[in-house]
Amino acid sequence: MEEKTEWEKFIDLLNELHSKNFVKNDRYAVLLIGLYAEYAINYLFENKTIKMKMIPKNNLNQDIKLKSLHDLGIISLDEYNVLDTLRKIRNEYAHELELPKEKIINRMRDITINWDERNENPNELEKLVRKYPFLKFEMACLTKLAYLIVKKIGESKSQSNNRTIKLHVKIDDKDYTFQIQ
Repeated sequence: MEEKTEWEKFIDLLNELHSKNFVKNDRYAVLLIGLYAEYAINYLFENKTIKMKMIPKNNLNQDIKLKSLHDLGIISLDEYNVLDTLRKIRNEYAHELELPKEKIINRMRDITINWDERNENPNELEKLVRKYPFLKFEMACLTKLAYLIVKKIGESKSQSNNRTIKLHVKIDDKDYTFQIQ
């Protein structure tokens, strides 16, 4: 069987998150998004830093790999901040039976989204999703993962892609479309 392209892998994530059979559960969604983030971090770390022989790959956790990718300029500060927030929240969801909800909600609310300029009125989108911390968190993570998986990893595998992803979300009985390049 032929290996999936990075675009197809990202679409698999979106399909699983938004399928009708998916039980919308914040914990499961965070763990699923975290799994894809771990894939991106591990791929970039192993293929960008090891080739430079700058960092040994044995026994390093995601925190160290993520910091190394940022320190080496492989990921931006915005990408680092979103992925590090995801890492922390994912760890809480994976290891805590009773979640510190207020702490998690504040982390989600404080995450930064760099809205695609093709979205209508990015400032209004920011105000809107601020009322829905999990949606804001999910959008920030998906935006960064789309870029890392489809662009950075895909291009390193000679897979070009200039498609736009449109997510349709219903908020307060109104339909919104969010675009991810």
